[in-house]
Amino acid sequence: MWIPDDVLREEHTDQLSLLMASVPWGLFDSVMGLVGYDWENERLSNFLMWQRSYDSFSLHLILYANPQREDYLPVSLVPLPDAVVEQLIRNLPETLTGFGNGIQFMIVFNH
Repeated sequence: MWIPDDVLREEHTDQLSLLMASVPWGLFDSVMGLVGYDWENERLSNFLMWQRSYDSFSLHLILYANPQREDYLPVSLVPLPDAVVEQLIRNLPETLTGFGNGIQFMIVFNH
């Protein structure tokens, strides 16, 4: 992502709180949850994962609820000229996993 030099010189601080819990569920299963809160922008992110392990592979089911793609533009960049803000938005990935709400299922082979 391209960020103008004058923005890089400014001091930016983020205040985030995260809570994570991981619990084994029987011999082969585990559940992990993560909740994050961005205090400055008042954004909540949620992540829940179930995992089942076997000898040579594992199954993962992941649910997430995060801010939308447009919400990732930092509030401190708003005073910038419109052309610069538009460039920053264009440089955000279009399909990055983690934007918005979603579900994933993975089969991981361990060799």
